Amino acid sequence: MNRRRKLISVVALILVIVLAVGTIAGVLATTVHAASSSEIQSQINALQQQASDISQKKADLQSQIDEKEYEQADMIYQKSIIDQEMTITQEEIANTTAQIEQYERLIAEKEDELDEAKENEAVLYEQYKERLRAMEENGSVTYWSILFKASSFADLLDRIDMIQEIASADQKMMASLAAASEEIRVAREELENSQAAMEEQKALLTEQEATLAQQSAEAQVYIDQIASESAELQSVYDEYDAMEYAVIQKVAEAQDQYEKALAEEEAARLAAEEAERKAQEEAERQQQEQQNNNGSTGESTGGDTTQSPSAGSGQFIRPVSGGYISSPYGWRVHPVYGYEKFHYGVDYAVPAGTPIYATASGTVTIATYDASAGNYVSIAHADGFGSAYMHMTNYIVSVGDYVTQGQVIGYVGSTGCSTGAHLHFAMYYNGATVNPVDYVGG
Repeated sequence: MNRRRKLISVVALILVIVLAVGTIAGVLATTVHAASSSEIQSQINALQQQASDISQKKADLQSQIDEKEYEQADMIYQKSIIDQEMTITQEEIANTTAQIEQYERLIAEKEDELDEAKENEAVLYEQYKERLRAMEENGSVTYWSILFKASSFADLLDRIDMIQEIASADQKMMASLAAASEEIRVAREELENSQAAMEEQKALLTEQEATLAQQSAEAQVYIDQIASESAELQSVYDEYDAMEYAVIQKVAEAQDQYEKALAEEEAARLAAEEAERKAQEEAERQQQEQQNNNGSTGESTGGDTTQSPSAGSGQFIRPVSGGYISSPYGWRVHPVYGYEKFHYGVDYAVPAGTPIYATASGTVTIATYDASAGNYVSIAHADGFGSAYMHMTNYIVSVGDYVTQGQVIGYVGSTGCSTGAHLHFAMYYNGATVNPVDYVGG
């Protein structure tokens, strides 16, 4: 009953987790595009905790399954011993039955011998009586006539001895026959007693066989019950396994949305900063123009002639020295999640601790840690450009710092969602990501 109750509680827990996973998945499906990166990160954390809980439950279930397998193997071994004992008992019953049958044959033989002895005794007795009757009826020879015809006392004594010898011989013969009958009767009783003992032993063995058969049947029922419970546990384990995979997939999807949201937020931030900078420059230009109009020359300074740099203009430099690009900008199979997704920058494979340089002068807008990007820094440059540097072992700048081109801002590491030491370098122009190679080379 306790095992059944445990299985019911496990199934109930599965339903709770399924509902929870469905709820989180529904939130992701309906709000992920409108959610901020921090909100998506919270959802990712919840999903990762969910996956961890499921993994722990799988481990607990596997432990229970292993325990059931050991319990079943032990019960199968015990049943085999019971079956062996039952086989031995059946052999003993067969042997005892054979002995009882042998005793029955011996007793039957003794019955025949006893009947024959009694018959012989009866025949002899009848012959003895017939002889006496004949002697009396004929009248020619009787015990009395033998005695009275004695010629002398010595002759009388001789005649008496002869009569006694005849009677003694008859009596000895009848006594011998009676003794033989008694001996046969005693032997028959002994055989009957032995047979009764064997019958009693057979009854005990039969009772023992029935007990062993019941124990074997109970053991088989228990073995079948354990097998059924093991199958239920395995089914629950498979459900957990499927849920864990589903949650991992949701984590991967949410991570993808998180990176997109992060890129969009970074691009929006840079665009807003660029718009603010241009507005400030326009205000300064108008103020300067107003001052010039109020001056003696009356000349206009003209409009803003700043232009966005083109690819290969030399305004940007490579953020690290040495190494090579291990993962380019664009679609790729993600090294952690194992499925195809868009790569919003390039990965420079360089040793951990390699200095990271600002690709161009600008203001640090982000310097923080993120579960995916690890330690990372974002810089707003002029003319609508921005850059991001991810997976640093550590950074040495702060938000609001103005850095110059080539200034060390941190060091290469493998923090966050990373498979090894490298620099993920991304560039933005007017809020959208661009291929860094087009501006800094390979």
